[in-house]
Amino acid sequence: MSITSSTWRLHSSRMLFVSLAICGLLFVLGGNQNASAANYFNWGVESNTTPIGPLLGYLGATTRDCTVSHSGSCSMKLAVIGNDGGNQSLGAELPTQLFLPFNIVGGPALYYRWYMKIMPNFSWGSGSAKTKSSRVNGNTYPRVYTGYVEAGGFNLGECDDVGASQPGGGCVDPGPFITYNMRAKNDGLWHEYIVMVKPNTTITATDAQFKVWVDGTLVGQNLKFRLHNKSGNRHIESWGGWMINAYFQMNGTANDGGTIYLDDFSTDDSWNSLIGTVIPPPQNLQVQ
Repeated sequence: MSITSSTWRLHSSRMLFVSLAICGLLFVLGGNQNASAANYFNWGVESNTTPIGPLLGYLGATTRDCTVSHSGSCSMKLAVIGNDGGNQSLGAELPTQLFLPFNIVGGPALYYRWYMKIMPNFSWGSGSAKTKSSRVNGNTYPRVYTGYVEAGGFNLGECDDVGASQPGGGCVDPGPFITYNMRAKNDGLWHEYIVMVKPNTTITATDAQFKVWVDGTLVGQNLKFRLHNKSGNRHIESWGGWMINAYFQMNGTANDGGTIYLDDFSTDDSWNSLIGTVIPPPQNLQVQ
């Protein structure tokens, strides 16, 4: 028994050493991956100052509300009207644009996170029922794309001259669309939204990617289109991310609109969910 017990202890010690070595290697690899991640914008509405400087102000019927928040003490409150004639600027006005250190074509995937609480009195109505939520420009060719949140989902549009007739389709109006029922989100609860946009790798490739997660679940993706066809065009985030500056185009009635709260904005080149640290696998996925 003493020989068997000693042998078992020796084997166990070796296995423990190997396990610790593997764990150490995985920790180092994970640490290197996290070390390479970059955050370009992060704002929790706790003050009127952002990482790129003080806000120029709040647009339209927007206020900083410190009675409601997802985290911390404050959030941004939007009082959306329905009969806006398609022209309603809301959100925060940043002091400057974000000039990112890479070009559009061949650039990395960017993850845009925000938390949104749509109150039960909110109605999208039957008009245009959308808001421009993001705007990306370029330094040599300004028009790149606009991101939209709509009653029926999420969309990229207002792109350059890459048309739908190209192989794989293009980014025109409407561009890549991910269907999602935003009308059902007026439940008065906080929900996490993450949009990922990865441009095409070359000016002729049709391998751009557009994905959307809601509360950690991938709700749709488009993996085969051309977002931009201008080389050497540096990436400029004009509005910092998604829903920081929201240009509503409801075109509804006086009975439409309502209250929306926004919080915890972040723009990163890696997964930035506050729910889970790794990208969850797709479930019942809508693929386009």
